[in-house]
Amino acid sequence: MQYSSAATRAILVGTLAVLAVALLFLWPVRAASPRDLPIVVAGPPAAAQLVEQRLAGANAPFVTTAVADRAAAVRRIETREAYGGIVLTPGTGAPAGTVDVELLTATAASPAVAQALVQGVGTLGASGAPGPTLRVHHTELAPLAEQDPRGAGIAMLALPLGIGGLIVGVLTALQVTGRRAKVVTILAASTLAGLGWTLVLHPWFGLLTGSMWTEWALAALAVAAIASSAAGAHALLGVPGLGLIALITTPFGFPLAGTQLPPEFLPSPWGAIGQGLVPGAAATALRTESYFPAASLTPAVLVMALWLAAGLALIALSRPHRARTAVEGEVSNTPPSTRSEPAAAG
Repeated sequence: MQYSSAATRAILVGTLAVLAVALLFLWPVRAASPRDLPIVVAGPPAAAQLVEQRLAGANAPFVTTAVADRAAAVRRIETREAYGGIVLTPGTGAPAGTVDVELLTATAASPAVAQALVQGVGTLGASGAPGPTLRVHHTELAPLAEQDPRGAGIAMLALPLGIGGLIVGVLTALQVTGRRAKVVTILAASTLAGLGWTLVLHPWFGLLTGSMWTEWALAALAVAAIASSAAGAHALLGVPGLGLIALITTPFGFPLAGTQLPPEFLPSPWGAIGQGLVPGAAATALRTESYFPAASLTPAVLVMALWLAAGLALIALSRPHRARTAVEGEVSNTPPSTRSEPAAAG
């Protein structure tokens, strides 16, 4: 059996592609570690300083910010400015010098961070540490949905949207002709896909708990952003453009999206880059809408809107004579004997 050079290239490219995808998906997991996780501390300055010193002494991966009181700490967590909080009050019904430590967590923001907080702050009350005794208790502010107690479902929210967006974009680029028809196809398909996705994940699976209308809009925007990017890249670069958007979305975008682990777990600047791509922005927006209604959706929505606008602009600016050129090529290749000649007058 003889292999052509094309077959050899296919084998090599396929092997390298598998290795590249495996590295892109697994590298974030291997390189991830908790670092610079923002939390807030409320309480008397002396007690707050003691907590910060003990956290630093334990090499805890937290960056603390002092706030006025418990209400301010809760507000920071509900707006997703902090992953958790520590509220310090003089101990009641306890020996003198005891300080009550209330740990505030929001597991829906990140189960991994909530676990790190529980473990890190739990050591504050260890006996034998110098200074006052710290008595720790735990309050959960944003628990996960009952149907998704471990957060596995919400961690996968962006995957079907990304794959669906790619499918819509590829089919539109290859099967639909005309700039206006491409735009209408993308918007219509994204709207319907977002509706179906929302109906499955909200009332059926119970993984989402926010407004269904907002969830539908966010899902449709995510699909449209990826689909328009794919179709626009095809209009600019041809088939390689589709491969480029597929690469950015799937093996690059999903591992950096911050769905399995929060962006702070990734080495800088990869976490920020992931939030600048559609999968990361979509995952953040949907998690925020479901569990943190007081937080702003604007940054994530803006990212998706920019990708959508860029894709639509590329489609609008593409040359409309592609299909006509192909037809003209077919006519020019038709033998003269098969072409119809105008009837002679007279």
